[in-house]
Amino acid sequence: MKLARFIKSRSFWIVYGLGSGLLILAILSSFARVTKNLKRSEHCHSVLDGGQWISKFNGTQAWQPYGCALKNHFSSELKECYLNTKLVFIGDNLVKNIYQRFISMLGNSMNQNPDSSTKNLDDLFKEKNYESIKAQFLKQTHVSAEYVHDVFLNGTKTNTLVETLLKNQNENQHVEKDSTIFIIQSGNSYLESKNSLSSEIKEWKTNIDKILKATIDLNESIKVYILPVLPIQENLESSTTKTLRYIAIDSMNKYLETHSKNIFFPSVFTKMTRNSKLQQINSEQFLESQFINLINNHECNPKIKRDEYPLYHYCCTKYPQPHGFIVFLLFAFLVLTPILIFLKKAGK
Repeated sequence: MKLARFIKSRSFWIVYGLGSGLLILAILSSFARVTKNLKRSEHCHSVLDGGQWISKFNGTQAWQPYGCALKNHFSSELKECYLNTKLVFIGDNLVKNIYQRFISMLGNSMNQNPDSSTKNLDDLFKEKNYESIKAQFLKQTHVSAEYVHDVFLNGTKTNTLVETLLKNQNENQHVEKDSTIFIIQSGNSYLESKNSLSSEIKEWKTNIDKILKATIDLNESIKVYILPVLPIQENLESSTTKTLRYIAIDSMNKYLETHSKNIFFPSVFTKMTRNSKLQQINSEQFLESQFINLINNHECNPKIKRDEYPLYHYCCTKYPQPHGFIVFLLFAFLVLTPILIFLKKAGK
């Protein structure tokens, strides 16, 4: 009886109204935090920094970044994303294979319907005719992408890259309409040298430092990805040599990570290669496709129109804040409704 009288009293409805107000504030605060989390840059960084392998329903493995989902872009989406963009892949065979995966993703029609005057794309790769690949790819996709074979990052074209970046620093106020993306990797060739590891790492740092110095104060039209040094898969002479080289790899990657202020350093690549128990993950072709897919998500997802799929949390995608009308309806339901009930009862 006392409870029933209390429920009918003015004090109950005052407490109820205050409680409802606090509840709506808590809900709105939580909703704002969730929405903010969707927009936080950490979810974009997680594409390059963290994640784990997960098993799909069909038994295959897929890489899952923390806090967001990867999007598998169609060829048409990638062409639109990289329109008016020049991509330059520089480095050893790993970069070459990533370049080849990228070409295959965008230029899948190049093998199916090659011009009578051009060779098949696979044949051009076998011949290492990278200039013809670049020209044919540009002609059919309107995207400029080239590969520069330079395992030590000290070749003429790499030095030209450094000079271009240094020149760009002096013209920082001017942002070009066309953007340039550099994807660079080196390190394993130094470790395979017969010279001492310490001297080879020192030389590697010298060439890396030239690029790092050139990336200071770049304008927004230029992005530089420097890929980590990945574990060598070949059989080595002894376990001691293998251990020393793995220590060297960790040292080189830590150096890149601590000097990655002005570049993009996808440290997650090393994490993706560490699981040796899964046969599919050991496939180089599978890994290289995953690598370029991460870069595609990092580059293309921010360009996605938010009204196309506002409820799916793709990495790096900008999501809108909740509409004011929706917030008002939620507020009215949880706060104004009990107040109106109270006023109605009080009127009686």
